[in-house]
Amino acid sequence: MLTLLLNLLLFLVLSSLASFFGLRVWINRKLRPNPEDLPELIISQDSPLYKNFYGLLDQAPSPNHSMFYPLSPLQDALLERVKLAEQAVGSIEAQYYMLNDDEAGDIFLQALTEAAQRGVKVRLLIDDLDVIQREDVLIRLVDEFPNFQIRVFNPAWLRLIRKPEFLVRFPRLSRRMHNKSYTVDGIFSIIGGRNIGNEYFDLKHELIFADFDILFAGPMVQTVRQEFDTYWYSGLCADIHDLGSAADDEKYAAWRNKLRSTYTEYLPILMHDRDQTLPALKRGEIQPYYAEVKVIYDEPDKILTSVFKPDSRMLQEVEGVINSAQQELLICAAYLIPSKHGIKLLQSLRDRGVKITVLTNSFESNDVMVVHGSYSSYRKPLLKMGVRLYELKSHDRHADNKHSLLGSECTSLHAKAFFIDRHRNFIGSFNMDPRSAIHNTEMGAIFEHHGYAEMLTQEIYDFVETQAYQLQLSPRGKLEWREPLADGSYRIHTKEPKMTPRQRRFLPLIAWLPVEWLL
Repeated sequence: MLTLLLNLLLFLVLSSLASFFGLRVWINRKLRPNPEDLPELIISQDSPLYKNFYGLLDQAPSPNHSMFYPLSPLQDALLERVKLAEQAVGSIEAQYYMLNDDEAGDIFLQALTEAAQRGVKVRLLIDDLDVIQREDVLIRLVDEFPNFQIRVFNPAWLRLIRKPEFLVRFPRLSRRMHNKSYTVDGIFSIIGGRNIGNEYFDLKHELIFADFDILFAGPMVQTVRQEFDTYWYSGLCADIHDLGSAADDEKYAAWRNKLRSTYTEYLPILMHDRDQTLPALKRGEIQPYYAEVKVIYDEPDKILTSVFKPDSRMLQEVEGVINSAQQELLICAAYLIPSKHGIKLLQSLRDRGVKITVLTNSFESNDVMVVHGSYSSYRKPLLKMGVRLYELKSHDRHADNKHSLLGSECTSLHAKAFFIDRHRNFIGSFNMDPRSAIHNTEMGAIFEHHGYAEMLTQEIYDFVETQAYQLQLSPRGKLEWREPLADGSYRIHTKEPKMTPRQRRFLPLIAWLPVEWLL
């Protein structure tokens, strides 16, 4: 009897191993990249965008300069995306890590759908983060509009049993496309840190992310399009049709009606008493900035490299721009886990006398507790080397305390930006953490403009003086949080603000977990 049980156990173990490795081989074969040739890029010169803004582009100091203008406040960033889609006649390329199934997501998809209905070639490239919840209706959408194409980056193939596949393909499935770009007619691009969702545009959501988006036009747009095509044709994306079956008529009709009704309801709200960026630029009411812009991005096959030997073009570029600082470095990082390598880099800057200021999330404003736990172990080393460290306070979003830059109604920092010596700028999707450096693909833009960098640097300095805790070390080497109050005075916290005793006991345990390389 014992022999029979042992033989049965051995059979089950061998069968499980065979199934595991067989599944892994099958999926890996299915996902072997088969890149396509990149097509020639075409600018839609018959586009109203080209005709209306050619004069501004012609004012650039040189053919290598691009025009740019920041998009703020938050709802403007969504409205400008919609208005660009309304004027499109040739093409739209949209690449996002997250496209939420909420009002902002509905508005964005409806704007793309209406453009496709007019004959515009629309390509939507999204990460496989939450597609599975509505892949059936998205399949019906592209069936209805053949010039609307949707591809999914690094998808799970076992759609109904994703957890077993995640175990089989870990860490491959943990590596995501974090890039964010939006290009219309080959003329305008929007890049920055925002995904598409209510929390990124202050739309019907208690959580509001403070972030940066910039509207660009000029030669840099062609590089953004090259980046998009590099991913689109990489062989690492799946056509939405390959991932499931189409929704039935009843479900699809209800979903399409939801998109249309949300668009109809919210568009007047977005436009109410709001000066739109594009018309204001056209009328000369606001003046654009001009700069030579370098678009940087990871190659899509970064997700195929070993996590122990990462090959990140973005990491090299970001380190280079940070290391170029001579007098001053300002970092806005939603998720700050600098690692030993990052600490060494910042220490080398401090040794050269560079003034470093960092704005990141506090415990109360951080939406990922495990990230905050890992970050917390770096606070003392940063302070000891002389870094000025600020943590964003979370605010009542209904309070009448708006701020011109990030908005003091914002409850969490999502920005990823660096400002060097008040003349060099970086904006993009790259966080200062191992996930951006090792796991995810990222993109961003580096450009030099003294006036813009000076303005943003000073506004952020003013912002943190009233809207963030400043961390400091007590004479005994203990952490303290200096909180600015409404009357201009300060309160000193010797314990982390807004944290319960239970959370204070739990946080050090998170910091000790060997998971930093995944965060």
